Amino acid sequence: QNAYRRFPQLILNGDYPDQPLGLNYFISNEVTHFEILKTPGGTIPPIGNRLHTQPGVSLPLSWPYFFINPRLQLAMTDYNLYQTAQTQTPNSKHRVLPIFDIASGLAFNRDIRLFNHPFQQTLEPQVYYTYIPYRNQASIPLFDTTINNLTYDQLFNYNRFSGLDRIGDANQLAAGVTTRLINNESGLEKVRLGVGGIVYFANRLVTLSNSNTNTDNPENQVNQQRLSPITGSLSYHVNPAWSLGANALWNPTSRQIDSTTLNLHYEPKLQHIINLNYSFVRNGDYFTGIVTNTAQNNVKVTDLSFEWPLIRDISAVGRWSHDWKINHFQNLLYGVQYDTCCWAFRFVGERTFTNLAAPNNTPQYYNGFYLQFALKGLSNVGSGDPTGLLTRSIPGYKTQFGQEI
Repeated sequence: QNAYRRFPQLILNGDYPDQPLGLNYFISNEVTHFEILKTPGGTIPPIGNRLHTQPGVSLPLSWPYFFINPRLQLAMTDYNLYQTAQTQTPNSKHRVLPIFDIASGLAFNRDIRLFNHPFQQTLEPQVYYTYIPYRNQASIPLFDTTINNLTYDQLFNYNRFSGLDRIGDANQLAAGVTTRLINNESGLEKVRLGVGGIVYFANRLVTLSNSNTNTDNPENQVNQQRLSPITGSLSYHVNPAWSLGANALWNPTSRQIDSTTLNLHYEPKLQHIINLNYSFVRNGDYFTGIVTNTAQNNVKVTDLSFEWPLIRDISAVGRWSHDWKINHFQNLLYGVQYDTCCWAFRFVGERTFTNLAAPNNTPQYYNGFYLQFALKGLSNVGSGDPTGLLTRSIPGYKTQFGQEI
């Protein structure tokens, strides 16, 4: 998938809670122009504008041990495209989709004592129903959309895709249960464990690709199963500075672990962060073009990221993720920030894997650079804002750039 850049992009959201009859109204709006500077492989991909608006209404109801929140949304998206000849993409595309979901859950707690420390243990079962009708979206280009990995939190998200270029059809019921241990003395959440899955009442027809040569297509048995893999999530805070996390997917059909993620997070204080991460995904490499489930499609990736002060007023950020199956790096991020009482400056560079180029499967990369200057209390200027990139790339990153502290 080629790396598009958003320039310009305008986002405007609104929330209007506590309306008559207990209703909450909300709306999200986005106008984005997508450009691409480099086209690995020689194909000229489409570029253009995407206009999206999504109003909705919900009726949140809650009691001490129970909540239910029915919600109705209408997603309306309009595309005006250029450079469409090679990919046979239409110059304009319109999509209107209703989205209906109901979130509900229970909450119980009790006091227990473990290792001579008082804890509060919670038990929080949840049920989440989603209905979205099918709309053919195969002719819409993929500007910023990928498949979300199925995690415990993703169970309770109506769209299985990130971005707006795909909204998945759905008729499904997700169920999960979370238990937490909270230290009564410090208030620190010591342990969180969640387990759940999805029951599908219909096949999934909307995918990234309708081509049978790609792992993701409507004919893939994964999109026709009635039960999703069982997803589990565990987080353990060793102390306020160190924490461990793990996510796993167990497939009841193949009786195998489909994916697993292990991470170690160190944050002794603000702007002092080190992350180590290992990920394994069975049959997760879409670039091989192999449909069958073989070891050639398995992905193993390590990821190191950090934010750390160097000397007074100067700090550095970085990330290195490496794909050990093909033996090339996936993401490289580097940057430096200078921050004083009155002004701040930062430079961030990225190099991101995009695809494998024929005939030798040579890795292709997208290169991006950001320069930003801020006068505190006034405004920021520069070539883009890397805050979103840093937040996605470095778990725990919280921007303070240009802020008066």
